[in-house]
Amino acid sequence: MIFYTVYSSAASHALSDEELNALLTASRRNNRRDNVTGLLLYVEGNFFQVLEGSEAKVQALYERIRLDPRHSQVVHLVSGYHPMRQFAGWTMAFRRAARSEVEAELPGFTDALEHGDWLAFKGDHLSRRVLAMLKAFRSVTRA
Repeated sequence: MIFYTVYSSAASHALSDEELNALLTASRRNNRRDNVTGLLLYVEGNFFQVLEGSEAKVQALYERIRLDPRHSQVVHLVSGYHPMRQFAGWTMAFRRAARSEVEAELPGFTDALEHGDWLAFKGDHLSRRVLAMLKAFRSVTRA
């Protein structure tokens, strides 16, 4: 079984392409070292990410992200276990997406981002909905 966690956060400031590339380079290096895989969406100043690996490594990484000054309004959405990795071989897939693209895959996402109200997503089907949305982006994402 593989542990995963999904969170959303707001960037503390609009990140330039250079800042995003530096973030991705460091994340991929560290994730390779820690055997963590996942996908990062950057949605108009907001991060939406799934991380998967050993529970200890993923939780430690999430805690570092939560304390990272580049993030604000960090909201844990869901954690759990899957029989196998959903993002195997992707030390950190990345996609810059428009809210409309994400909204098409996960209705209510835009309202949650704008109002910080993720309670509508809390429930029995959250894990399935969020992971389905992230998998939809996986096919058009660069590794």
